Parts: sequence; structure tokens; C-alpha cells
Amino acid sequence: MKSKKRIIVALVLIFTIAFSGCNTVVPTPAPTPEEKYGVTEQLIVSLQGAEFTEPKNIIYMIGDGMGANIIQATQEKYADELYGGKLAINYLNKMGTHSTYSASDKTTDSAAGGTALATGNKTSNYTVGLNIDHTMSYKTVLELAAEKGKSTGIIATKSVTDATPAAFTTHVEDRKMQNEIAKQQLQKIVDGTLDLVLGGGSEYYEYFDNDAVFAEAESKGMSYSEKWEDTKDDKLPLVGLYAKDALLTSSPIIPSLAQMTDFALGLLSEDENGFFLMIEGSQIDTNAHDNELEKEMNEMYQFDQAISVAMEFIAEHPDTVLIVTADHETGGLYFPEEGYVASNKYTYLYDDHSFINVPVYALGYGMEALGGIMENTDIAGFVAALLGEENFAQESVVKGIYDDTANGKIKVFFDEINTSHALFTEETLTKFDDVKNARAIHFPITNAGTDKVTLPALKITTAAGETYAAVPQYPYIAAGETLDLTYVLPVELWQDNAMAEVTQVEITYEVVDINSWKTTFGYDKEVAELEIGRISVTDRGLED
Repeated sequence: MKSKKRIIVALVLIFTIAFSGCNTVVPTPAPTPEEKYGVTEQLIVSLQGAEFTEPKNIIYMIGDGMGANIIQATQEKYADELYGGKLAINYLNKMGTHSTYSASDKTTDSAAGGTALATGNKTSNYTVGLNIDHTMSYKTVLELAAEKGKSTGIIATKSVTDATPAAFTTHVEDRKMQNEIAKQQLQKIVDGTLDLVLGGGSEYYEYFDNDAVFAEAESKGMSYSEKWEDTKDDKLPLVGLYAKDALLTSSPIIPSLAQMTDFALGLLSEDENGFFLMIEGSQIDTNAHDNELEKEMNEMYQFDQAISVAMEFIAEHPDTVLIVTADHETGGLYFPEEGYVASNKYTYLYDDHSFINVPVYALGYGMEALGGIMENTDIAGFVAALLGEENFAQESVVKGIYDDTANGKIKVFFDEINTSHALFTEETLTKFDDVKNARAIHFPITNAGTDKVTLPALKITTAAGETYAAVPQYPYIAAGETLDLTYVLPVELWQDNAMAEVTQVEITYEVVDINSWKTTFGYDKEVAELEIGRISVTDRGLED
């Protein structure tokens, strides 16, 4: 456990200012040496030499709204404070990316995204732990871990009743039902399914309708505190809630995510059967919604410090697996290819969630099973398999449509006259005949030209003459760059073998606002030379 000095210093400052009548804002005191979280040379050497064994413990970390670009920007900003100039997350193994679309839209919310990561099943936006029509509950990996006799916990920097932690612990029709979510979490403490809860959200736990189950949880030994100093003396089961809703993460008297992680790992590891712990960096998303880059980077940095705590734990406990990913990307953060710091320029494409694929990192036994372009549901399946449960998640099948190994890459040239290019021949299109529930089309694309250019969209035409568009996840591709793209198909093409009716799939600029991208990113070339590699489609079962 870490030193109490920082908290004591902060309290002294607060009382000094209070009694002096000064209105000065109290600065967050610098961490003492023993409290400074982060990667060290010794930790990296230990992990490089570690022999990972079959996992007893699972740490599942979710950066809400965390995309690849906020990781890069944060690393550039804090480089001087980091070992080797790298964030802890970049010392993990980057396994690949996962697509985040929900069962109702190409862009997920945190409820559906969290449910996919927790249960291995897609659901509709705003739904938590239930199927689309709310008639069936999906078991979560946290519930599975409890069934296997492991201790379990959740940590969040917003309310613990918010969408992502709720998705691991509860089953409700609407993520806004936070009083009900709190009640179900308390009931899980009563029945022994949930052992540790840290974060914000006291107003939902203390809601009058939850009094009976709250009292029952206390009768079962639950410790409840609203001050970090009190929590640190508690034993399992425990709930520590340090704000009515979201935590004020800049406050010196609020525990950091790293501190809560360190404390939780110490307690949960006392269980000889192991544990499952979900940790959410919740407010990366909050600040991305507001397009507040400085604050978003600070939240990412705090999340990364918690990652370093998990890495240190694994160095001492090689029977632990760490998975780090996001439920979705928020804001569509972009900056020139020379980088955020070097260019001092950036752009948010949105003030909401995007459908950009998000990265997946891992450390520990069996991590090789994660890789490439995944579905978010695949990660829950991987976690369940570590817990000894096969066929937990609804599986996706990636089917090859075009093989560039046999036929070479598809070369595409665009100019002011040539704005579309057919991807498939009539013969190749027959490969869609056995695709029952197409969700997304994937392929690597390379900019073979000498200038940055706009990425094209897909235009899909059916035998009935109907057309649909799938837009790119990114606005542009730099000269010489290769991107692995996922085009999420329109919902109308998902079910009932609809792709068998497709007569043409074009890569096109006709449905992309090129001038908008050019204005935003400052380039003016009309010519694009692109190369497309292996093309595949994600096909899912028809249950959803």
C-alpha cells in the first residue's frame, strides 16, 4: 500500500486556507516518491523475464472513449515524466483492434459497448446486460468469475452505477435506471457475487428505495464509506463512494484511480481462488465529449498510471492476465501526422461517440488468442475461456471475400472524373450468398500516392436498385500509410441474408464530403492512388 503523506499534506493545506480566509485554490500537491506511479526499468525487466502461468486473476481495464490518438497525444504531452518517454500502456503487447458497433447502430453507446465487453453479446444502445427486446439476461464475466469461486470488484471514476460498471454487474432496460442499478449491485453484495466497489455514486446507493437491501448488505458484513481514509481500513465486502455522482479527479482528497487500483489489488489478492477486477477510466469519455483535450489527456494519464499498478502486480503475480481496451472512441480526435506536440494542432471530428475501431492491449498467459481486427464480443469470450467457460460469447465468423495473396492487391485510381470503382466482379459477389448476417466489411488500404488524400466510402447497390452507404472511420490517409479499415454496414443489410441480393459494391467519393475534410485538414489534392488488400466480411449468428 502507498504512503498517506500526500493526503495529509492536502488536508493541512485545506485547513490552513479555510482558517486564514484565503480564497486561493488549493493546488494538488506533488506526489511523494513512494506514491509516484508509473513504469520503471526494473518493472520492464521483470515483465520481460516473466513466465506467465494459467491465470488465477483477471484484470480488465476499460478506458471509456479511449482511442489510439488520445494515447498518442497523452504520451507526447507527458513524455518527460515517463520512463523511456512511453506510457505504461505502450509497454504492453498491442494485440489489435476491435469494432464497437452495437446491435442497433454503427455507433455504440457505453451501455451496449460495455454489455458486449462484459457478456460477449451485442445489444441495443442504452440497454444494460439484456438482449435487444429485454426478455433475457446475459451472464457477465464478473458473474461467471463469482460462480467459479473468485472475488470480484469494480472501480470507476464516475458513478459505479454508470453504463460500463453497470454492464458488468446488472441487467436493466435503460442505463438511466441508476437507482435500480445500485439496488442490483447491493443485492450482488448480499449474495456474494460482488465484493468490492470503488468510485462515485453515493446518491444512488443511498436512494430511499434501496434502504432495505442496503441494510441487508451491511448485515452481511459490507463496509460502506464516503471518505478514502475510512475505506483504507475496511475489509471485504466493501463499498467506497467518494462523490454523489462522478468523482472530482483533480481533487487532492479524492483517491486517484491508481490508488484505488493498488488498494483493490491488495485486498482481492488475499483470495486464494483468485479474483476478477474491472477498472474503468470513466472520464476520458467525459472530456472528449466536451472536446477538452488537456483534460482528456490528464484523464488518460491517470488511467495509464493505474495500468502501471496492474503491471507491477503482474510482475509479482504472473498467474494474472491484464486486458486493456475501450468500449468505444469518443470525439474522433485527429492531428497532423507529425504529431500533436510537434504540430500544436488538433481537431475533434465529433462531440459524441465515433465508430472508429479501438485498440486492444494484453499481458499474461494466453494473450496470443487476441489479435487482428476483433469484435468487442470476442474479448468477453477470451475472458470467459480463461475462466474455463467455452462458447460463452456469440461468435462472429470472418469470411474471406477477396484474396490478395492469389490475385494481387486491387489498385484504384481516383480523379475528378473517376469517382467510383467497383470492388467485386459478378463471380466474386456470389461469395456473399452464404453470409446470413453481415455486419462489417474489412480490408487494409494503402495510399500509394505522394499526397494525403480523403478515404473513400462504400456504396452498396441491391438487385432492387436500392443503395446504401458505409462511411470510412477516418477522414484521410497519409502518403505511404496503410490502414486496416472496418466499414460497418447499414443495419438494413445485417439480417436475413440481405447481402445475397447485392449486385454491386463500389469504393467511392460520391457519398463523402471531400471539401469538408480538405478544409478541416488543409490539403487540396483531387487525385488518389489506393491499393486494397484482402477483403473479408464479419458474419454473425441470427439471434440478435
